[in-house]
Amino acid sequence: MMAPYTDSQFLSSTHRAPTEGAAQRVIDLQSTLERFGYDGELFREMVQLFRVDVPFQMERLEFASANHQADQAMLAAHSLRGLAANFGARRAMQDAAEAELAANRQEWAALLIALREMRRSFEEVLTTLEAYASEA
Repeated sequence: MMAPYTDSQFLSSTHRAPTEGAAQRVIDLQSTLERFGYDGELFREMVQLFRVDVPFQMERLEFASANHQADQAMLAAHSLRGLAANFGARRAMQDAAEAELAANRQEWAALLIALREMRRSFEEVLTTLEAYASEA
């Protein structure tokens, strides 16, 4: 197991990833690093979890939406919001919250719009995370 990074080591090793300003608009890197104890291995593991679980949960959400299964749609959207929250990805969290609310209200057209926005925001999060994970 890799020794945890100190604040300055982790930040300097990830500085070549997306510019800090661009990344901060997508994820809250500082809070994420603090939450993970500046542990590069843990960060990479959580990115891998995100990479695997997001497509699975998106598929669940799309299926539930297409079949008007409000409870299942809410559960998938809530799971996606939690995955985004791990990294302080506010836009993705907001998109998932809107999907969860639309499912709760059984507003299927609004849920489809939220899904479209979620695809964009979660892809942006993944791109940002993968850039940092490759440097961690």
